Amino acid sequence: MIWPYNGWPELVKAAATGSVNMLKSVVFKPAPFCSSAPNGSWAASWLPHRLFSALFISAHRGHLSAVRFLLQNGAAVQSQTPRGRAALHAAASRGQAGCMRELLTKGAELRLQDREGLTAIGVAKRLGQGRSVGLLFLWDWQERARGLRAAPPLRESELFAHQRFDSRLKTWLCGPEAQLYRAALQEKGCPRGPVVEERFRGALRAPLNTDPRGSQRTWMTAKGL
Repeated sequence: MIWPYNGWPELVKAAATGSVNMLKSVVFKPAPFCSSAPNGSWAASWLPHRLFSALFISAHRGHLSAVRFLLQNGAAVQSQTPRGRAALHAAASRGQAGCMRELLTKGAELRLQDREGLTAIGVAKRLGQGRSVGLLFLWDWQERARGLRAAPPLRESELFAHQRFDSRLKTWLCGPEAQLYRAALQEKGCPRGPVVEERFRGALRAPLNTDPRGSQRTWMTAKGL
């Protein structure tokens, strides 16, 4: 039920329809006199309360132009309803992507909880708004990524052997990676390891065989290393 006095029905209608011109005429309506409010506290909270109410409704309905107008005129993006819901909760509950981005840009707290302990992501999950969940998770990831610092580059002495390989060399186009990888780490024809080196030297020390088949067997032995 909407309070039928002091222009509240007109305010709710303007926010629900997203009419910026109507909002201009009703949001800033002067506060009525209230003798029971001490020290003018009623008047002080009148405008912020109306701005937030209009913001909450406009964000829920997805009226981006109205949301921007209200934020520009002082609507508090972190204010909450008696249930603890902020405007971001309202926008997330309906998958209003444009309004969510605008609220987040203006400082809406992604981890603000309502009285049930639900954040805007929690409300979106409960209502099956996968689009809202994805957008809010992406925003959170981007915000946390901005605070990360890239690790400084390692010195030459700190690099492992495979990190010294320069992939910009043209040799990587010439054959299998394993052969090229080994060729980039050691001299050609000098495999590493005591067993491999001994087999390689033994093949090179083998007597030259004039038999074409024998020569081919010797070549295959060395090549197989």
